[in-house]
Amino acid sequence: MSTCSWIADATGYATVNVYVREVGQSRTGKASASILVVPPVTDVTLTANRPFPQPAGTPITFTATAVGGTTPIYQYELSRYDPVTRTWRAFYQVRAFNISRTFTLTPTLPGDLRLRVNVRESGQPGILATKDLDFTIVPALSAVDVQASPYPGTVGVPVTVTANPTGGMTPEYRFFCYVMDWEGNIVEQELRGYEASNTTSFIPTTDHVGTVTLTVLAREQGSTAAYAVKGSISYRIYSATDTQPDVLLAANHASPQPAGTSWTFTATAVHIQNPIYQYELSRYQPDTGTWRAFYQVRAFNTSPTFTLTPVIPGDLRMRVNVRESGRPDVLATADMDFTVLPATP
Repeated sequence: MSTCSWIADATGYATVNVYVREVGQSRTGKASASILVVPPVTDVTLTANRPFPQPAGTPITFTATAVGGTTPIYQYELSRYDPVTRTWRAFYQVRAFNISRTFTLTPTLPGDLRLRVNVRESGQPGILATKDLDFTIVPALSAVDVQASPYPGTVGVPVTVTANPTGGMTPEYRFFCYVMDWEGNIVEQELRGYEASNTTSFIPTTDHVGTVTLTVLAREQGSTAAYAVKGSISYRIYSATDTQPDVLLAANHASPQPAGTSWTFTATAVHIQNPIYQYELSRYQPDTGTWRAFYQVRAFNTSPTFTLTPVIPGDLRMRVNVRESGRPDVLATADMDFTVLPATP
């Protein structure tokens, strides 16, 4: 057997001829082979199947394409940006060399990442081309808050339901209303199927009178899961003839009273479930003929009473605001004006 090495200096088809004869003989045999000479690997491209940023937990498929070469093989490495040191961490291998051009990564932590692909010829040790791709992962969709207005609702008056997500990139939402029928069964009513808009509206009917549950399902657009997160609130709906929420405010003294007198105010909520009360105070400004802005003198809590001992004479206005525990909407407000005289000598 005889061997010969040859280095091609051009691309394209080349013909290699081999001539053979016995030593001392003139008769010669010939064999030929056609060889396709291609350029070596000179570069590589790297793309992703999704735009960035993407939420954590999203599978992302990367595809590398070598430029040149015959049987390129691909290795993938990953680095993460460290915001504390403001540097990129060392690369580590996430997939060893093989002939597959694609690699799927499912990041679970938010942050800035850099994926690197290295290319070499199969059977050869040297890396011939490298390409990096930077991308950002944002927090995954982790919660959805539900709000409805106006509150409470009234039969025949449109109600707007709003979903406010925590995390995620491009969520979509599905809205439901759960009501109790006359037999005590919970009935599911779909208000709207999955769409990108985070609001929808419905008009309550007599079937909704009482307390209903408004529920929102949320997931990333393109997801086939039933939902990723779920949020619900209880929502009160009155009939058009129902007595609306109200509050009455009374004091333990008649006005006026001298400075230093302790006033105890008592609020009585009407048609409000689990009421909580906030007290605010304003003072009349005689030089401008206007009332000053209200300021809080007691935060919301379950006690309907509040005691105030004014020490400065003047005209005052006490306000009580009432809402249901666990809800942000003020359902009823009442004011009481009273006068504080100079202290008795």
